[in-house]
Amino acid sequence: MKEFIGNTPEQMFELSQQHFDTRVQKYLYPQAKQEIKKLTKSDIPIILITGTNEVIAAPIAKAMGFTNLLATKLEIENGKYTGNIDGAFLIKENKLQLASEFCFKKGTTLGSTAFYADSINDLELLEKVFLPITVNPGDILLKIAQARNWRVEKWALPS
Repeated sequence: MKEFIGNTPEQMFELSQQHFDTRVQKYLYPQAKQEIKKLTKSDIPIILITGTNEVIAAPIAKAMGFTNLLATKLEIENGKYTGNIDGAFLIKENKLQLASEFCFKKGTTLGSTAFYADSINDLELLEKVFLPITVNPGDILLKIAQARNWRVEKWALPS
């Protein structure tokens, strides 16, 4: 977070967008975009919940078509980033709690949602949703997904 210290949100959002445009965009899975597009047509809220900070995650969420972004927040004092996190870092139980709170506000529960994850760090959340889906999971998460008959997706970038 050192690169954020002393910069305004406007400065960092602009840099983040440039970084996305030049380096990140080419790594977005076409299959993910297709899934999001399909769900959006059904008027289902599509949420990106990530441990990545909100500045870095915002261009990704926008490009992919997510309707909501829940990301690690950054502390701002006097209009500039301090380099600290504002609140909890969104991994494991913190991600689970925020997802539960979001569902509650929307009048639903995790038990009626789907969740796509690629990391063992998301296991707590995968265990609580109606439809857990793993995407390119690592070995440990793959074994768990297979043992529990969860959907396993293999997505690839275009050649």
